[in-house]
Amino acid sequence: MITHKNISIFFILLLLLMFLGNFLMPINIGLYLAVIFLWLGINALGSSRISSNYHVKAFCHNPLEKEKKIALTFDDGPSIYTLEVLELLKKYNVKATFFCIGKNIETHPEIIQKVISEGHLVGNHSYSHSKFLIFIMPKE
Repeated sequence: MITHKNISIFFILLLLLMFLGNFLMPINIGLYLAVIFLWLGINALGSSRISSNYHVKAFCHNPLEKEKKIALTFDDGPSIYTLEVLELLKKYNVKATFFCIGKNIETHPEIIQKVISEGHLVGNHSYSHSKFLIFIMPKE
């Protein structure tokens, strides 16, 4: 099976061989760039389709399941907006998974308790986001 790990190892070895071979016969920099862009392209294609099983084995189809279903997830909470989401989910009798940030849980413990008491799942989404990421949380 072609996986992300196998492709990456192949291209690392190819670049290493090209680099070492460069001492025997000089190689144009364009060839290095072509190999790198090819690797990036393969990664982009493999990453764009979950059914390709490129990064991990995906379970996209279960022939035993006859009913169509979706999973709702919410990231970066809890926040004051989580309460509005909970009201909407309750109105339509829908369950979801909330991937929460530890700092936000410390700020809003009553909201996370409400999420749990209403039967939703809670997942870990780290303790805090890096300042380099562009996740702008509203100031409360």
